[in-house]
Amino acid sequence: MSTKNPDDTDRVDLNIKGRTLEESPEQYETKTFNAAGGGQRVFPARLTLGLTVTIDGSPFVIKPGDVKSFDLHMTSWGWDGQLEFIVVDDKTVGGPEQDKMREKFIGPKLIEVSLDVASAYSNNAPTLRPAVTLKGIGHERSVQEIQQQNELADNGISMRRYSLRVTDPMRGLWGQHFPSVLYADKTMKSVFDEHKGDKINLAYDFPPLDETRPIIFVGLDPANGVSSFYDYVMWFVDRNNGVLTYDIASNTYNIRAAKKDVGGPYDLYWQDIERSTHKLPAVPRYTPQILNSYTERPVTQPITNPQSATTMVRSTLLRTAVDQEVTKRKALETTRLITEPQPTLELQFKSFPAAPLFPNDLAQVQTGKFAWHQKSWAVQQKDFRVIDVKLQGHTIGGERFDHGGDAGRYSTSYQVHMELKADKKSRLPEFIEQQTPTYVEGKIVSEVGADDEKTHEPFPADPQPRAYHVLVPLWNQKIIAPYEPLKLPGQLHFPAYKHQRVLMAFTWRRSWVDSFLDWREGIERPTDAQANHMLLGKKPDSITSILHDYESNIPVFTIARTHMNDLQTVRISEGNLHIEVKEDPNALPGSK
Repeated sequence: MSTKNPDDTDRVDLNIKGRTLEESPEQYETKTFNAAGGGQRVFPARLTLGLTVTIDGSPFVIKPGDVKSFDLHMTSWGWDGQLEFIVVDDKTVGGPEQDKMREKFIGPKLIEVSLDVASAYSNNAPTLRPAVTLKGIGHERSVQEIQQQNELADNGISMRRYSLRVTDPMRGLWGQHFPSVLYADKTMKSVFDEHKGDKINLAYDFPPLDETRPIIFVGLDPANGVSSFYDYVMWFVDRNNGVLTYDIASNTYNIRAAKKDVGGPYDLYWQDIERSTHKLPAVPRYTPQILNSYTERPVTQPITNPQSATTMVRSTLLRTAVDQEVTKRKALETTRLITEPQPTLELQFKSFPAAPLFPNDLAQVQTGKFAWHQKSWAVQQKDFRVIDVKLQGHTIGGERFDHGGDAGRYSTSYQVHMELKADKKSRLPEFIEQQTPTYVEGKIVSEVGADDEKTHEPFPADPQPRAYHVLVPLWNQKIIAPYEPLKLPGQLHFPAYKHQRVLMAFTWRRSWVDSFLDWREGIERPTDAQANHMLLGKKPDSITSILHDYESNIPVFTIARTHMNDLQTVRISEGNLHIEVKEDPNALPGSK
């Protein structure tokens, strides 16, 4: 492959509508506008874009010269883009080519994309960087049919121009994934692995993923919000101050505790660059604080921020009886706080480099043959890591321009955003946190007594306080929930009993009994009685009934104790107090 520059690589005519000589005399005279003039720098470039579109296992190879337009946005966590390419179909008019892709392209089968990106020439470097391959999933698409001569209806279709929106596999598939699943005593790593399928490659080096959790609830019903599994994963990584990066070369997503050096370092030539911008992020002006509202040990623990403004705080509110949870959360929020955010460097290119940069690449800014001034901020920092790349272009000719060629000629723009190599800040896409709580039915578990007895059992849950065990039949999972009075005052002890249907409320890692869903057997009375009734005890032959009802519109109060055939009754009615103690032979086991 030749690395010699094509002619006129420095400037290209642009649409200057809306500009005036007075506003931009230099650009107006040359018919060019650089990035400082309010837009992206556009320049002619020769690129090699090898495209393979695979549909239902059938690959279709598109030559680089037939890729007519591209708009790629690549970040440290993935990429998306719009591609347009032609496929000639002139066999019916005597030509040699046939379009075999159309029927599959317009069908519903999964579209996979492989896009090789490389420079086809060099301004300065002795060699070209080998092509970097982007893997993705196709989404919205369109087909434009082109006749040989539009004014002649007899001429058949001779070419089609295809347009396809593409994203990296994780965004493309998990962005449409809305599961609702409950896990007990699992790790988040096992949850991610269960949902990755065969198109998403994951690698881990992140301790929070290996922590066994009593509850993990993924509640992503789209009726309750638009948070997808992709959002859920990004939220978890962000919450735990992790790093998620997409390794383009291996098509693998890495979830780590810290950043790791990948490709490079690659040299940056000042001759390729139109403008470099030193960007300074906002500094946090608040003091983080951890609050625990537990009444027996209320806690307020601030986290030092020397840049904080007076009285400005950012509070994290907890409610837990476990001191370790407060300590753990404070440690997490301390690591999340970056009191002096690092600046970044944005580069607007005026020619496409021989070694184009991609996300997570390392890059060096040096003087000497690379032509950077020794006093520039970029040279003083020297070592950078790429976090964001925007690459756009469209063919400078017609549909058949460069047809079948090993490279294409484009009007191109190329922008690279870099952070300092030492920058520890985690960079993730915007995400939507799942809506909580989510409500699901469960049944109370008790191991006390026989299966038909309405017993209750507070299970030990060290270091937590005592807990209910609740079976959630939908996912056949047994989980824990706080053993608390719920909405009753503490002097009333009415625990939920075995097999009672309850409505459980879930966040991603906690659950609690929200309400009760069924009446106990024997509790209801005829409507005419307008009764209020309490049943205490394990089962019908070992029970105490406290009943207030109406007979002939007159209130009656009855307390009845039953143990096998031993019956005691206190009954208060209009003008009567009836107390009875007896043995009922009909209540004996086996009696008729």
